[in-house]
Amino acid sequence: PFPLPDVNDQVPHLCTSWFDFNYYYHLAMLYRPSPLLPTMDRERVKTLAEAASMSIRQAFNLHRQHRLAYNWLNLLALFTATLSRIYSTTVLPENLVTILKETRAIEDLDLAIALFDTLGVKFPAANKIRGMIAEISRRYKDLRDSG
Repeated sequence: PFPLPDVNDQVPHLCTSWFDFNYYYHLAMLYRPSPLLPTMDRERVKTLAEAASMSIRQAFNLHRQHRLAYNWLNLLALFTATLSRIYSTTVLPENLVTILKETRAIEDLDLAIALFDTLGVKFPAANKIRGMIAEISRRYKDLRDSG
């Protein structure tokens, strides 16, 4: 029965956003490249991009609602979703500038940066990840604005 009734705002797994976050994260895990399927067709890349994007957005939604658990599992999930988003943006054969202008890739990375910033309070590794993602986002913005 979705959406779930909002019975306890302190329990993350009692809200619809938590299920959406996990659904899209696991969908991205299924569609990301693997040794069994190292090359991906366009439809698979599009599915990966959408799943990774929605995973990041749902995590940010949980963060905004103060329902995101700041633990290693969610740090790993966010890291994996962010890497999948970056991969799905750069692997397409079209011009990267066009892709950056037509998709929400930069906005997704900016949301991930904000999440890693918060996770960095508890986990120092998140600060290093945040720095890497911020650099990629900056370069994407430079490319988008130059083209």
